[in-house]
Amino acid sequence: MKKLLFFSVFLYILAVLQTGLFAHFAIKWFTINFIMIFCAIFNILEDPRKNGGFWLAIIGGFFLDIFSTNFLGFHIIFLMLLALLTKIFLRRYFNLSIKLR
Repeated sequence: MKKLLFFSVFLYILAVLQTGLFAHFAIKWFTINFIMIFCAIFNILEDPRKNGGFWLAIIGGFFLDIFSTNFLGFHIIFLMLLALLTKIFLRRYFNLSIKLR
């Protein structure tokens, strides 16, 4: 529970920074999606049999959807697909011994 609360606050701060501050440093139309990067790294380092990365994707996508002009659910679906494909890829092709606690 503490971990979920910590990641929720962290993702909220990251979403505010990404949509507010880092949007001014965009090169033409391209900005770096820090929540997507964090979600991908978390899913890579997490045990492929656990589902914490899916919750992280839902929370991060929700915060991005709140601050976005796209329809509600676009970033949630995108980050959930990223988490799912990462988990499937890691289960089939890799056996990582690094685990988050």
